[in-house]
This record gives sequence, C-alpha cells and structure tokens, in this order.
Amino acid sequence: MFLPGGHAYVYRSYGIHWCLTSCADREGERKRVLIRALEPTQGLDRDARRRGLEDVRLLCSGPALTQRSA
Repeated sequence: MFLPGGHAYVYRSYGIHWCLTSCADREGERKRVLIRALEPTQGLDRDARRRGLEDVRLLCSGPALTQRSA
C-alpha cells in the first residue's frame, strides 16, 4: 500500500479474509481506507447464483458478517 491516491489493493488478511483497501492521499498526507462491505446494485441474481447465496446482503459483506450472523 505504498502507491499514491487512486490505487486499490486486494489482499488476504491472516490468510483467511480477502480485503480491499483504497489509497486516499492528498499532497503531504498518507491515508488508507479499508472497504468493509459494498452494496451491489446490478447483477444481483447472477452474483447470488454464482456465490450460492440466497440473501443478497451477503454478496459483498465484509469478514465480520456471515450467513449465520446476518
């Protein structure tokens, strides 16, 4: 996570969770933002089918949300 603002990194945390971090720098600052979850707005049926999920809220959920805790 050493490139300037506008870049994004996808990586595994603790060998378990996939994470997405965005670089949000301004001149003289170094900021990183961990994206914990997204809300898809298109292709929900297709994505749910591909992931084997019934609850579309889980499609892009972060590591803290599982099917059991939703």
